[in-house]
Amino acid sequence: MFIHIGKSGLCCRLFILLHTMEIHKNDKIKIIWLINDATVDEIGKYITPIDNVEFLPINSDREISDIEYKYYDHRITRKHKVDNEIILNHLSKIRLCLELQTIVNDFVKTHFPYISIHVRRTDFVRYCKELRNHGMNASLDDEPFFNFIEKNDKFKVFLTTDCVKTRTLFKEKYGDKIITHHNSFSTDSLRQINMENTLLDLFIAGRGIDFKGTNHSTFSNIIYNLIILNKGEVK
Repeated sequence: MFIHIGKSGLCCRLFILLHTMEIHKNDKIKIIWLINDATVDEIGKYITPIDNVEFLPINSDREISDIEYKYYDHRITRKHKVDNEIILNHLSKIRLCLELQTIVNDFVKTHFPYISIHVRRTDFVRYCKELRNHGMNASLDDEPFFNFIEKNDKFKVFLTTDCVKTRTLFKEKYGDKIITHHNSFSTDSLRQINMENTLLDLFIAGRGIDFKGTNHSTFSNIIYNLIILNKGEVK
């Protein structure tokens, strides 16, 4: 069975994937993974194999014009209400490949305990404007992150952000208190961080002892769930 999980960013696709894994838990599925400006690489080469799930990377829907497939986008997460513990159990099946997991483990061994923050910016600025136009609370204020850091002042802070200007702001304000694992940004593209570093950010942040994320961000939501898994709160 072929399933196309849309054209959105990495973590939005991950949530769609987790729902798909539950909906089709008794099926062998091939996930059509479109490489585009929002998700610039295929995920399959960075994670260990998942039972009954195979990834099919494509660069254009024209490549699959002769394939019959189901199309799931973010609306599937509203149409099929899946219990969060089930989502967490499926998330636990998504594991980094040995090379990347070793990087995560070495980072944690060096810096733990630390808290994590995710400060989403770049194209999120436009998204927040759209949310506010629909009467939803969508803030780009850095002050809540500053308060969170200062409330936990005895800990280092792992910062994950999609914006080099944001990283500079926090590093200038807090110096060596801010810890990161890479300095690779591409400011001339929609996604300033490549897939490998994005996944490393995700899983390192998920090992923190506490976390503050960005509202309406699926990246932050995945980190919240990883922290629950890593604390052993879901059996």
